[in-house]
Amino acid sequence: MTIVIYDMDNTSSGILADMVENILAEKSISGYTIRRCTCQEELEKYPDLVLLFATIPFGNENGIDIIRKLRERKEKIPIVFVTFTTEYVVESYDMEAFGYLMKPLQPEKVRHIMERFLRQNEEYVVRDTAGKEKVKIPLQNIEYFESKNTTITLHLVNGQQIRTYGKLGNIEKELENKNFLRCHQSYLINMDHISGMAEACFIMDSGEAAYIRKRDYTTIKRIYDQYAVTR
Repeated sequence: MTIVIYDMDNTSSGILADMVENILAEKSISGYTIRRCTCQEELEKYPDLVLLFATIPFGNENGIDIIRKLRERKEKIPIVFVTFTTEYVVESYDMEAFGYLMKPLQPEKVRHIMERFLRQNEEYVVRDTAGKEKVKIPLQNIEYFESKNTTITLHLVNGQQIRTYGKLGNIEKELENKNFLRCHQSYLINMDHISGMAEACFIMDSGEAAYIRKRDYTTIKRIYDQYAVTR
C-alpha cells in the first residue's frame, strides 16, 4: 500500500514524508510505503495508491485538473490538498477532499489527518445471525449500528445490512476512541457519515434517522460539534 506525496518542492515533500513515516513508526504500523513524485507520469506508477497528498498549484501544471482526472479513475482514493492559500478550496470541493494542509506544515494537523486515515482503514469483525464465517468490514463502510432486543443490525454505506447477536454496549467499548458515537440506547453511529441534524436525531448519509437520547442531547451534540470541527 503506497502513500504518495505529489509536490515539486523536494524540501517540503521530504518534511511531510518524514512526518508521515514518524507517525506510522510511533504506532508500530507496517505495510505502507511512502513515495514522493514530481509529475503526473510518476503518479501513474502506483496502482496500490491508498492516500495522496497533492500540492496545489503544482508548478506549471494545472494540479487541480491532474487530480480531477485521477479522481475519475480512482474515485475512492483519499486526497489531501497541500497549499499556501485557500484560493483552491472551493474549486477542489467537488473532488471530496479528505483534508487540507496549509504550508508551512503543522505536525499536529498532519497527525490528525493520518490518525483519521488509519482509523478508517481499521476493520470490524462480525459473525452474522445465519452463522456464516466471520466477516471483516472496514469501519469506514459502517454507517451505524442499530440494536433491537438482542439483535444488532450493521447498516453499511452501500445499503447492505448485516445482523448479528450481542449487546451494543460491548461494541461501543470495542470502538472506544474511534469515530463512533452512542447517541441513543439503540444507536451507535459513525460520525463521518452524518449529513445533518434534525430536532431529535442525526440524519445519516443514507437519509435514515438515528435518534438522540433526550436527556443527553446537549452533551451528545457538543461531542459531535467538536468532532465535526476537527475532522
